[in-house]
Amino acid sequence: MNDNFRGPDTDKLLRDFSAGDHDAFQTIYQTYMRGMVQYGYKICPDIEVVKDCIQDLFVELWESREKVATIRDLRRYLFKSLRNKLFFSFREQMKKQLLEPMEEREDSMEAILIEDETKAFRLAQLEAALEKLPKRQQEALHLRYKLRLSNESIAEIMGLNYHSAYKLIYSGLKNLRLLVPYCSIWWLTNHYI
Repeated sequence: MNDNFRGPDTDKLLRDFSAGDHDAFQTIYQTYMRGMVQYGYKICPDIEVVKDCIQDLFVELWESREKVATIRDLRRYLFKSLRNKLFFSFREQMKKQLLEPMEEREDSMEAILIEDETKAFRLAQLEAALEKLPKRQQEALHLRYKLRLSNESIAEIMGLNYHSAYKLIYSGLKNLRLLVPYCSIWWLTNHYI
């Protein structure tokens, strides 16, 4: 169903729906449901929240069906209403989190402290492992991940060609992974600062 304009089919469908025709309601639901789920998922990564908001929207649409005949662009109306519902749901969730009981916040603080301690422990392990690497590998990794220099810059600073600089960094990472199993490029990039 193309509703970019109000054609005879769209007008009849909306009139039938306004009059309480369940088949017209079913047609609207089936026509837009899939697109609404895809659109909603782009806004909110929680598919269950998206589906709940769509269900609520269609329930409200049915309950206020007498007013539907005045809608100029049904698709735009449904997608805009879904967007509003998702943002409202997000705001309500944020309010709940801000107003959660102090006991729950203390649990959250404990989890944060444990995470911080774990990160500090892993960083200490990483520093100890870095000390075991050959000096050139240490220097290359320091330049790459601590100073965030490009491989070209590292090659120039260390007096190497690009391939040698790349190989030195790669060898350093490979050795680090042997010494510290969780040490991936992602972890090193995000924690070794």
